[in-house]
Amino acid sequence: MVTLISLITFIVLLALTAFFVATEFAIVKVRSSRINSLASGNNKNAIAAKKVVTHLDEYLAACQLGITITALGIGMVGESTFEFLLHPLFSSIGLSETMIHI
Repeated sequence: MVTLISLITFIVLLALTAFFVATEFAIVKVRSSRINSLASGNNKNAIAAKKVVTHLDEYLAACQLGITITALGIGMVGESTFEFLLHPLFSSIGLSETMIHI
């Protein structure tokens, strides 16, 4: 049961990392001229996107913080989870304890 919860936590953290990375790429790749033209036409989504583009540093820092925190969580949860799952497999094929822990 603990392994199932750990595996689900790992998957959620991985999905959150992907979300933060995708958000960062989207913020960096957006064309300001296109956002400005849509915002001048009272497009609510473009107006919100314009706020992000004008405060680019803050939003990129938030994305980087999200990526870092979720990556640390992945390492914390993932190491023990996958060690628990893979240790019996590696032991069964005759690997030494030293090799298993590498």
